Amino acid sequence: MVAIILADGKSCKMKALTQDCPAPLIPLVDRPFIQHVVEYLVGNGFHELDIILDHLPEMIESLLEDGTRWGCRIRFHLLRKTSSIGKTIRLIHQRSGEETILLAEATKLPEVDLLQSRPVFGMNSPVLFCTSNDSKGSSQEWTGWAWLTLKCTLDLPDRCDKKGLELALLEKARHKKNTIPVSHCIDINTYKGILESHRIMLDKDFQGMLLRGKEVEEGIWLSRNVILHPTAKINPPVYIGRNCRIGKRVQLGPYASIGRNCVLDEHASAENAVVFPNTYVGEALELDNVIVDRNLLINIRLDSEALITDPFILSGMKDRQVRKWLSGVFSQAFACVLLLITLLFSPVIAIYARSLGSGRFMTKKMAVKLPASKDRTMWITYPLFGFHAGRDRKEHDKYTDTHGLKKSPGRQILDHFFSTFLPGLINVARGDLQIVGVEPRTPDEISLLDDEWREAYLKSKAGLITEAIINFGFDPSPHELYSAEMLYSRTFRKLSDLTLIGRYFRMVLSAAFSKNAEPAQETGSLP
Repeated sequence: MVAIILADGKSCKMKALTQDCPAPLIPLVDRPFIQHVVEYLVGNGFHELDIILDHLPEMIESLLEDGTRWGCRIRFHLLRKTSSIGKTIRLIHQRSGEETILLAEATKLPEVDLLQSRPVFGMNSPVLFCTSNDSKGSSQEWTGWAWLTLKCTLDLPDRCDKKGLELALLEKARHKKNTIPVSHCIDINTYKGILESHRIMLDKDFQGMLLRGKEVEEGIWLSRNVILHPTAKINPPVYIGRNCRIGKRVQLGPYASIGRNCVLDEHASAENAVVFPNTYVGEALELDNVIVDRNLLINIRLDSEALITDPFILSGMKDRQVRKWLSGVFSQAFACVLLLITLLFSPVIAIYARSLGSGRFMTKKMAVKLPASKDRTMWITYPLFGFHAGRDRKEHDKYTDTHGLKKSPGRQILDHFFSTFLPGLINVARGDLQIVGVEPRTPDEISLLDDEWREAYLKSKAGLITEAIINFGFDPSPHELYSAEMLYSRTFRKLSDLTLIGRYFRMVLSAAFSKNAEPAQETGSLP
């Protein structure tokens, strides 16, 4: 059987959403809507699909290709003019050699028995699938789906746009009373329709439509590679796409659909909301009755659209953000392993640390969690613990001995390892900072930085091991510290992080096994 799919892709009611993406590619839970349409047709026995394209046709062609993966053949037809739809349908129907063909709309999907409703041989009028707008069924709205006979398509005018096609077919069908009522029709032509369509899918009200991912509990679907924090709360129905990260104390549902490659940061919530793929949702952001597409926020109640310019509230998950996220996951896993090793060898470490000096005491400073907004009022702080030698020692004296002499490089690296690195692993495991990054600072310390330095610092990530320590030691000049942090904040990569970790542990081991605990200080730039 042959089906013609109208996928013109334009939507006057959703310009902000369809400007860079044709309407048929709007996601419905786990995949683009037109893919649901294709799979629905193939499941009903259609193996030849002719798709009429207009707006951004290359994006739809790239998704569907030739249809081989669904076991069907797909052909594409590009409209030169929107007024030539009637002519295009007639040419496709004549070439197919079929007496009847199915006309389908790429942004609507009615729940109907297609095979049982197929016109018998000899019928001339179309069979239209319509929804009722009132309880009595006196007012009907066409779903965009219909069975067309060859006689019907031959009668279509050459100059006929989408609206003209609807009027012509409704006139013919109502005259012969060939309309079939539809109980459910998924329609994504409006923002409200998108939200309602997701509700229908999550409630499993549409027969024959299956969602990808595993339904771990009734009404909760999790796809592969989902990182779900133990404190996150999920109220079904909820769908979470692949490669998503759901942060601490996030609340999802009911009726929350999260697309692939999304990050919902700490304390965020989503209820009766749709989050499109590749979207970052900032900390403590509440989404209710909305659609989010990267930095586009659509409020359904107010029927309004807003572009969010602050990337810490809403943004797209660009490659750089993905790298930061992966780096954070790696740091947390690495910190957990090191903490386990530390616990196993804690007696030995305690004895060795005691040999470095007596009178050690715990310190705490409230560091700013990075990356952070430029607005100081939105900064989130966390307690960063450490150990300092001597109760009366000041911060700037922690790398000098009791006689006021500067400690050797070997003694400094060991002091840093036991006093800063090991206690800081707890913060890394909690997700407060990472293994490698820029130096953690308090709000007051950040405010004292130059404007350019502060802007780059706030976009970076904080860590226990810094490029300044590796290249310039523990007492760098302001110029050396500035150059190290500016370079790292703008060029950091996973490979460079691994290089810094390796160099740091070589310095620690060299100092620990040196007889004089005075290894030469490493200098130079990153390889």
